[in-house]
Amino acid sequence: MEIETKEYVAGEVIILRGLPGSGKTHYKEQKIAHKEWPTDTIVCCSDDYMTDKDGKYRFRDYKIKEADELCFLKFFKAIEDTSQYKTIVIDNRNLQHID
Repeated sequence: MEIETKEYVAGEVIILRGLPGSGKTHYKEQKIAHKEWPTDTIVCCSDDYMTDKDGKYRFRDYKIKEADELCFLKFFKAIEDTSQYKTIVIDNRNLQHID
């Protein structure tokens, strides 16, 4: 897993990069549990769009594209709303430049 941090005008973007199962989500959950990120942090994660109606994670390969697009939109809206979010975390594969 690789962690990349970039600053933008209003704050910072933390990009978690790695193969599925490499520990990105675990790392994110630990940071949140230990309150190591500011309270105005927003997390953008495609996995959030893979939950069923009971809130349980259920991977469905046919939903990958839609989940990635929704994650990107959430990120884009967070960048636009600089008054609300100073830290944006992207918890995705982010393996390719286009990601």
